[in-house]
Amino acid sequence: MSEPTARYEVQQPPMGLIGAGNMGEALLRGLTRERMRLVVAEQDAATRAALAKRYGHQLTLVAKAGEAAHAAPVVILAVKPQDAPKVLQAIRKAWESQPKGHRLIISIAAGLSTAYIEAQVPGKTAVVRVMPNLAAKVGKAVSAVVGGRWAVDADVRIAKRCFAAVGEVVEVPEKAMDAVTAVSGSGPAYVFALVAALAEAGVMVGLTKAVAERLARQTAVGAAALLSRTSDSAGMLVKQVASKGGTTEAALKVLAKKKWQAVFIEAVKAAHQRAKELSWQS
Repeated sequence: MSEPTARYEVQQPPMGLIGAGNMGEALLRGLTRERMRLVVAEQDAATRAALAKRYGHQLTLVAKAGEAAHAAPVVILAVKPQDAPKVLQAIRKAWESQPKGHRLIISIAAGLSTAYIEAQVPGKTAVVRVMPNLAAKVGKAVSAVVGGRWAVDADVRIAKRCFAAVGEVVEVPEKAMDAVTAVSGSGPAYVFALVAALAEAGVMVGLTKAVAERLARQTAVGAAALLSRTSDSAGMLVKQVASKGGTTEAALKVLAKKKWQAVFIEAVKAAHQRAKELSWQS
């Protein structure tokens, strides 16, 4: 049997977006740059007013999730996991009141499996689950994508194209999503913590707080830019900085003595375990 074809493409309006928090608005910003017209459901009136001022004619703003679902065959679910059951119920009611057709939910609600979402909405609704990270706010995210039971290739392509608007996209099996959460979902916080520690250390060795923070921040920015523009591995780049008998080698020896790599791996494992505990598998 031939694979069913999704009857929509990302460039064809409208697309629903439910939730305009940090990640929701980051995605909204990327999609409007791609000239995608959106129906955005946001219950907070002040937030709706701010969005209208920032994005104007590219948005149709509504207060209720069901209104966005009623207007669009593709809906991005950008709400907190605890709010998802009520929102999915509203989507279900909206779509059950319309003629049958191929519909898609793209979910960034942390921990919600595709099977869980599929069970809450009309039968054979396509679901694609995505785990982006906070760097979506500046168009530098990395997002992991996985299609559910009823998602066809066209559905996954739509999700990839949406999230390509805010960074890079990788496709993974669903069993890997908790690991993705631990590595890249939580990852920006690890980097921020390192920068904060570097700035604090700078103060302790004699720099002013302002100078230490500026040096630490720009060092991270520059290192990330270099990493993104070279084929060299991170390990190879470490060796390029750490000349034999130099200052960097002295610092790295202390880190090695403290077994920082083992500590960091344990931290990521803890995040992975917590992600599994918080997952809604069915």
